[in-house]
Amino acid sequence: MEDRFQDVLSSVDAKQGRSPLEPFGEFVDELRRQGFTCRDITALLAEKCQFKTSKSAVSRLVRARARKRRKAARQISRHVAIPPTIVAKRAGLHSGPEPSENEVQRRIAAMKARKPATVSSDNDFYFDPTEPLRLIDPGKRDSNE
Repeated sequence: MEDRFQDVLSSVDAKQGRSPLEPFGEFVDELRRQGFTCRDITALLAEKCQFKTSKSAVSRLVRARARKRRKAARQISRHVAIPPTIVAKRAGLHSGPEPSENEVQRRIAAMKARKPATVSSDNDFYFDPTEPLRLIDPGKRDSNE
């Protein structure tokens, strides 16, 4: 059964893209890399290549080709094994001996005991639960306080 499928697959050519712009695909990609917009590319194709198309067709071609490149890159990355040295480095983000459990608990307690740094500025938000929220003019704010 599989031999029959292989025969059919070998006798059939790959399906060409449905876009009539497909022959210009690499040309369009290079123009995009150089900073041309889809509108610029449309004008250039009409002027230099005598090929009339729309800006949206060029845009769809660019997106479709980018999608194909991303898909191919994903497939390649799935088949590439991560070297064990990288995995080992990621497992231990820091080098050196591990701190003891007591040391970790002491550090946590010290962090909790610290008072938060308070930096006062003129633009601090002030909320009075008895007043409705409203925008305050900076000049009026200074006179109310």
